[in-house]
Amino acid sequence: MLSVKFQNEDFVVKQAEEYADYLIIKSALEIEKRSQCVMVVGEDIDFLVIIAASTNSENVFFLKPGRGKTEDALYYAATLNIALQIRDNILFLYAFSGYHICSFQAGEEIYQCSELQQVVNIFRDENACPDDINEAGEKVLIALYGRKKSEETRDSLIFKLFQKSLVKNNFILVFLPPTTAAAREHSLRAYLQVQHWSGFAKRPLDWCWKETKHGLFSVTTHKEPASPALLSMISLQVRKSV
Repeated sequence: MLSVKFQNEDFVVKQAEEYADYLIIKSALEIEKRSQCVMVVGEDIDFLVIIAASTNSENVFFLKPGRGKTEDALYYAATLNIALQIRDNILFLYAFSGYHICSFQAGEEIYQCSELQQVVNIFRDENACPDDINEAGEKVLIALYGRKKSEETRDSLIFKLFQKSLVKNNFILVFLPPTTAAAREHSLRAYLQVQHWSGFAKRPLDWCWKETKHGLFSVTTHKEPASPALLSMISLQVRKSV
C-alpha cells in the first residue's frame, strides 16, 4: 500500500476512514501549534473553506498548484477579510450553495440578515433533527430567492417566480427554487456536509444518500417533480437540422 511505502520513508501517515478533508486540516492545525508555519497543498478549494472556518492564524497556508498557464495560488485565512459572522458559518454557506462560488456570494449577501444568522445555527448543531433542519433550510431558500423578508411559503415563492419567468424570452429552469421535496433532501445533505467538515461522523445513508453498485449517490427527491397528469401534458419538439 502507498501508506506503507511512505511510512518506510519516515513519513507520518494518517488514513481517513471517511472524509479526508477534515483530517488533513485538523492535522495541519496540530502541526501549527508546535511549528512556525504549516502549508496544506491540494487542488480542492474545500481545504481553504475549512481553514477559514477553523483558524485566523497567519501561520497556516493553503497552496493550490497551478496547471498549464495557471500559476500557483497561495492563501491564508488572515488575508481573506471574512466578517466574523460569515466565518462562523462559512461551512454552511459553502455547503448549502452547492460548492458554487457565485451562489456562495449571493448567500453571503443574504446572510447579512440577522434573522437568518440565528436560523442557520441549526446546521452546526450536532444533534439537530431533520424537521428542524428542513424548516431552517426553507427560510434560507425563501430569503435567497425572494431577496427580501417575506412570510410566504416556499411553494408560493416558486409559483410567483415561475409566473415571472413566463414573460421572459430566455427561461432558465435552474433559476427556480427546488421543489419542497427536493429542498428537504438538499438541506439534509448540506447539514451532513457541515457536520463532516466540523469533525462529527454521521452515517451518509441516514442523510439523503443511497448506496449503489457505483458508490454513494445523493437522493435528490422522494417525489415526482409534478403529478402524472401534468407530466403527460408536457411535450418536446425537436428541430431537425437541414
